[in-house]
This record gives sequence, C-alpha cells and structure tokens, in this order.
Amino acid sequence: MIINKKYKFFFIHVPKTGGRSARYVLRRVEGSENLYRNFHSNISEAKEFFPENVYKNFHSFGFIRNPWSWIVSTFEIGKMFVVNEHYHGSHRKRCGITYEKGMGLPEYVSLFESGENPTPIDWLIREGAKVNIIYRLEDLEEIGKKDMKDLFGKEVKFPKINNRSTSEYVHYFSPSLKKKVEGIFYREIEIGRYKYD
Repeated sequence: MIINKKYKFFFIHVPKTGGRSARYVLRRVEGSENLYRNFHSNISEAKEFFPENVYKNFHSFGFIRNPWSWIVSTFEIGKMFVVNEHYHGSHRKRCGITYEKGMGLPEYVSLFESGENPTPIDWLIREGAKVNIIYRLEDLEEIGKKDMKDLFGKEVKFPKINNRSTSEYVHYFSPSLKKKVEGIFYREIEIGRYKYD
C-alpha cells in the first residue's frame, strides 16, 4: 500500500494488475510513504489500519485487468514460485493466492470459484469497504496523463515493470472454462467492460 498525506490518496495494490509500475511512480510523488506491512493489503485492511479521517477523506484507488489474462498471469507466476519453496511460501503469504504444485488451470480456477482465492475486486470492495475508483490496467497510459495529473498536479508515465505478456491467454481456455471464469469474475467483467478476445 502507498499513502500520500500531502495529496491525500492511498493506493491498493492488487497482485498482477500493474501495481509495481504504479508503486514505482507513486512512491516518488512528494509526501508518499510505501507501507511495507503488506504490499497487497486489501481495502478492509486499509480501513482498519488507517485512522477514520484518512480512510474517509483520502482518495483511494486500485487496478483490475482482463480476468482471463489475470488468471493466466497468476497461474503462471504460481507455477514459477513452486519451483523454489522459499519464494512460493512468501508469494502465498504476501499475495493471498494459493497455487499447489502440479495443479492445472481448471483446478486453479476452482479455487476462485470456492472462494479460497480472492478475485481482484475482493481487494478493492470488501466487508463494507470500497475504494473510490477502480481503474483498468489497460488504460494505464491515459490514467497517467489525466487522472494522476488531477490527483497531484502532473502527468506521469507508468513504466512497464514485470510485464509478462499473456496476450495469448485464449489458448489456455476451453469453452467451458472460459464460461466458468466469466461467472466467477462477473464483477470485474462488468466494471471493466471486459470481453474475451
């Protein structure tokens, strides 16, 4: 999480939605503090952590991304982390996303269906708490030009950090698995106007 008391905002970092790029820019804004307690704290944890006047009066935001692309990205990073148990352990704890060694994509998607794994919206809308704005990762360039200028007075260019291409995500999904993801991630699809393409 990043908080800025001068410009009165805080940022909720949803895993695999461009958060490292956003943190890179936002922590360089005068008055920003990078809260290392947990990079991936959700909005209800922020509500508990911050004084009430901060939670209520500061501008809060986070990012989502195409859910089919997001599933593939978190699935692939989960596979990478299980190769090294040290990283796997810290990844599960830090991101709150479970991946078990040898798991296929259908089993992984089932963890979201059962509620064991949170969807991106679960970081941003949760237990009576909600960020002010949910941005789409796909609009990052425009957000840097307009929204960040409105927020702290200057345009920013978000760098591409940890930019693993998952543009070929369509090859991962059978028609039934595509439909299953559509049902689980209906909030992301509605808010972000996402389509499977």
